[in-house]
Amino acid sequence: MPDNRATETEDKLILLSMIDGLGGCTREQLMRFALEADLMAQFRFLLALGDLLEDSLVREAETEERVMVLTPEGRETLRLFGETIRPSAAQRIRDNVPRWRTRFRDERQLPAEWQRTQDGFCVTLRALEGGEELLCISLRAETREQAQRFCARWPQEAAEIYGTLIRRLSDVKEEENP
Repeated sequence: MPDNRATETEDKLILLSMIDGLGGCTREQLMRFALEADLMAQFRFLLALGDLLEDSLVREAETEERVMVLTPEGRETLRLFGETIRPSAAQRIRDNVPRWRTRFRDERQLPAEWQRTQDGFCVTLRALEGGEELLCISLRAETREQAQRFCARWPQEAAEIYGTLIRRLSDVKEEENP
């Protein structure tokens, strides 16, 4: 449960610290991190982020996705006042950042999505590298749970699936003469 004793100023510093640690991430990713790490409630998150954007301490970078980044002023504010963040909140950020950085990288490089169709669910699994699509697979799932499971497992299984496809398709077999 987020600490309700945090002030608006501390909420802003926590967000600056999160963005600094995570690198570029979308608003939605940043909010998921804040909520799941129990750093602040959604309403407080939205207020603090709005203030940081208005004060030009963070900005949305114009990339493929709109990612949140620190401005030079935001970086300086964090340098000057970052040590005033409660130790427990600072520790939660430090403890969670590595796992979430990996998760966000995988979401960017290994997107997976599903949608309902007339026959069930269509799952699209992709592998990207340097903005270029290496692989795109569309699968039919019978149930929503199966579609969600395909999407959830894709980041862990993508490299093996890609490697197996390349190996199997590249394997040169001698044609048998009838």
